[in-house]
Amino acid sequence: MTSDRIPKPSLEEVEAMLYSLRARFSEKTEIRAVERLLFIRLLMLGYDMRESCRMVDISLPTGYTWKDAWERDGMDSVFPRYGGGRRYLLSQDDMAKAGEVIASERMTTAEAREYIRRKYGVDYSSKQVAVRLRSLGLRQVRPYELEFDSEEEESAVLSNSSVKRWTR
Repeated sequence: MTSDRIPKPSLEEVEAMLYSLRARFSEKTEIRAVERLLFIRLLMLGYDMRESCRMVDISLPTGYTWKDAWERDGMDSVFPRYGGGRRYLLSQDDMAKAGEVIASERMTTAEAREYIRRKYGVDYSSKQVAVRLRSLGLRQVRPYELEFDSEEEESAVLSNSSVKRWTR
């Protein structure tokens, strides 16, 4: 059975790192680094894994992940490496082009979703279509709030439904 204690830098070295980080940083990433160093310090002081996790308010699996990262990478493991999330299936340029068409044709979210699926082969959910369109500066309005170029266009849109449509 292996011990949860980590034979790495001395307690004084970790305390100095922790003090230095607390004094220098206030961002979320830096605060997370301080929490990780505090967790490692607790293990070095002889607290067991469960106690250390409880004191830092993390789950046991997270504690083991932090401990293993410290043993493998040392101080480099302290700062979290956020990956930036999943990449969009549709590039920003393609989405901008789609947004122009969607706004000019005053599509509903369902119509916009179908257009993107047909044109680009990407099957976004309705929510994700709305999120991406808002990020392009588009907004939803009721059809009667739109300005129409002709009476035919107005009657075609208004007779279709009163569902909100995308516009600039």
